[in-house]
Parts: sequence; structure tokens; C-alpha cells
Amino acid sequence: MSIDNWVVRTLEGEEWGFIKRLIMDSVTRQIRHADVVIVDTGKIVRIPWERFQLQHEDIRLGADHRELNLSSLESSKGELAHTMAMDLWP
Repeated sequence: MSIDNWVVRTLEGEEWGFIKRLIMDSVTRQIRHADVVIVDTGKIVRIPWERFQLQHEDIRLGADHRELNLSSLESSKGELAHTMAMDLWP
């Protein structure tokens, strides 16, 4: 999967957004969050990595996108104290 293909799809397979940045835990080196640009609005939201499902070469939201409380997905500095960002370049 190339970086150009990091599209996030809904459970129904519709294009919902694309991953702009991965946030990794600097201690464990595990991915914690992904910053996703929502196609319809252009808004960037930070989604916990465990909310995604990787299926073959697809990245899908593990829950109905209409049920996401986008305002609660805003980043908090305290929560990200031991993290580092990895921008994805085209």
C-alpha cells in the first residue's frame, strides 16, 4: 500500500477521508492515533488507531462514521505527552 492510497473508508466501503498524519507513542513505538482529513468538510480529526480496521489494502472505520462524536476527537496535549507525529508525504 503506497501513501497515496491511505484512504479511510466507511464500513459500507465509501470514501470518508484520508490519513494525513500518524501519531506514535515514542516509548512503545506503537501507532496511537491518526489525523484524518474528512472528504466532505475538509476538517481534520484525530481518531484512535484502534477505531480502524485494516482489510487487505483498505483502511476502514471500525464503527459507523455517523456515530463518531467528532468534537470529542479533538487532540488534548496531556493525552499526547509521550507521542511523536509522522507526517505522510505524497
